[in-house]
Amino acid sequence: MSQSARAFLLPEAAESATTILNPSIRYLRVTIGGRVNLLALGYIDAHPLGPVEVWYSARGEVLRMQLGHVVGLTGADIDWREVRLSNLPAWPAGDTSTSSYTRTRDVMPGYRFGVVDQLQLRSIDAPDRSHLIALLAQNLKWYEAREARGALPAARFALSTSPHSVVYGEQCIAPALCLSWQQWPPVLQAP
Repeated sequence: MSQSARAFLLPEAAESATTILNPSIRYLRVTIGGRVNLLALGYIDAHPLGPVEVWYSARGEVLRMQLGHVVGLTGADIDWREVRLSNLPAWPAGDTSTSSYTRTRDVMPGYRFGVVDQLQLRSIDAPDRSHLIALLAQNLKWYEAREARGALPAARFALSTSPHSVVYGEQCIAPALCLSWQQWPPVLQAP
């Protein structure tokens, strides 16, 4: 799979609107550390909380996503080796309610294991700025997950209205290392 990903996913290709994509591969456009890449879906792991998608970049990064949340990142400057979510609310949460959940993560370098984050998930208005491309932010349902200690900036998630699925997200792995992702190519929505 990694050879296939390298053959199809040149980092420069993510910048080009004329890139020809293999229709049999699902892609994720990821911006991390100012660099844009297309990642290919390698496989999907079954999990009691929901499927875990495993995405591969041509540069060797592996991104694991569960219901729009980062549950693993390896090959970056900072890795989240394993992330466990508990009490994760189902999408979409109520418009006015706030839901709580817990994230436990193992972080490298530094051998920090079992770092526990208490998060509050709430509905928000569409942001003025994001890395979202070719979709109207106002046509999506937006949520923010804020960590109680404030150790990491808030994460944002955008869901399509039908069906309810995360099509875009932003999350920081460390205070100075943030990433955004978007299903690629985007499905255009009417205004």
